Amino acid sequence: MRKIILRVIAFYSLILAPAACSKNEDPLHEHSRFSINSTIYGATRVPALDSNGQGHFSEGDINTVFFQDTQNRLLKELSYTYGNTYYWSDFQLEDAIGKLNVSACYPPVKTDSPTVFYWDVTSQEVVTVDFLAAPPVEVTQGVTTDVVLKFNHLMHKLVVKLKATGTTITEKDLGEAKVSVSNFQSAAVIDLLKAKVQRASGTISQLEHTGIESIFILPPQPIGTIAIKVELNGRSKTFQLSECKVGSAFLTQLQSGKVFMLTISVSRNSFTITGQDIAPWGDQGEANGNITI
Repeated sequence: MRKIILRVIAFYSLILAPAACSKNEDPLHEHSRFSINSTIYGATRVPALDSNGQGHFSEGDINTVFFQDTQNRLLKELSYTYGNTYYWSDFQLEDAIGKLNVSACYPPVKTDSPTVFYWDVTSQEVVTVDFLAAPPVEVTQGVTTDVVLKFNHLMHKLVVKLKATGTTITEKDLGEAKVSVSNFQSAAVIDLLKAKVQRASGTISQLEHTGIESIFILPPQPIGTIAIKVELNGRSKTFQLSECKVGSAFLTQLQSGKVFMLTISVSRNSFTITGQDIAPWGDQGEANGNITI
């Protein structure tokens, strides 16, 4: 009888063993990946750009990424390097369940106050004065593997182009012309979580450039007394941006993500502001008027 019992137990052990193993063993599975698919609209200084300044980030580029809850409270901030492999488990967001919001910026930043971040375009310490940010998109933790972020310019781009008219001014002369912009506030106060400029701040500043084309990246702000000065062949002329018209209305604001392009036709006796071209950053109207020296 003892032998029979042992054999029965052994027999059922063989039957139950695979079932028990199948029930208790953790299944093999791949961790949920996390990757960013980004697009840059009209960037001025980031890798992989076309002739219009549009493009995308490339391997090795770094963004600062912000994870927020659905009430836009910051949960975690991290540096994301394109080309590296990331998994949701790398971010240690165990306390966050379900939906999250993800935003990002370039260049990468370190700040204790992401909702009140100061970006000074006159600073000598920044890699580029242009600042790109992607507004938050909704993702599901552990489920969303491809996060699509659309980066936009938060600054304003002011472009001044000089064009020779007649034979009294040469291209070489224009190459020696100095163009300056003054009376603007130097810093933008940015909410990095929303990817928006809240206001302008900082000291009243001036920037200058020599050559046929001058590009100034400025914080969005009211026009106020912002002035453009052109110096050429010992002559100079200062005029106010507030004198420029957009359609039938005077220019009142340097808008975030917009470009204002002035083409100035230059002769020995005059500077003529002839208007603006549309650039990838967006269209802020047309400026008209004559300036004579």
